Amino acid sequence: MKRKNTIQLPTQDELNALLAYDKETGRLFWKARTPEMFAETTGRTRMHACSLWNSRWSGKEGLDKLNDGYRMGVINYQPVSAHRVIWKMVHGEDPMIIDHINGIRDDNRVENLRNVTDSVNRKNERRRVSNRPYTGVMKDKKTDKWIVQIQVGTYADLDEAIAARKNAEFLLGYHKNHGREAT
Repeated sequence: MKRKNTIQLPTQDELNALLAYDKETGRLFWKARTPEMFAETTGRTRMHACSLWNSRWSGKEGLDKLNDGYRMGVINYQPVSAHRVIWKMVHGEDPMIIDHINGIRDDNRVENLRNVTDSVNRKNERRRVSNRPYTGVMKDKKTDKWIVQIQVGTYADLDEAIAARKNAEFLLGYHKNHGREAT
């Protein structure tokens, strides 16, 4: 299943012909290209275009621009996310949503990536700044009681409210990193 509004990535073979993936660092590097990968244009042969491209980009890091913490770039004139490209290079399929398990958005080591649904991805979100003192637990100013958003209920005691939230997270399969401090 493909997520809405995502661009269809090139095939696994095409991606592996364009990029080299370093599993240790999670980084992508442009591979040298062949003249067949370029179109003839007025005033420039395939060989010339290939030579220019290789002298400028071959061996250099690709998809390395940060956008909201994620590594991004362009392939075939389309913007792409490095983590989606890496998933397809390794697994051969377009991912639905890629979750960075440790919450570090530019850590694209394959062991830190997982293909999940939106609801599973939301169970590994970091704590929002507005969620104090614990994710999903807030003070109701009208009643002066603690509201737990993950389940119906109010609690007079903060510790009781946090315990209820933690129990619900466990029962609903939230990832252990859900609600971690923002970095």
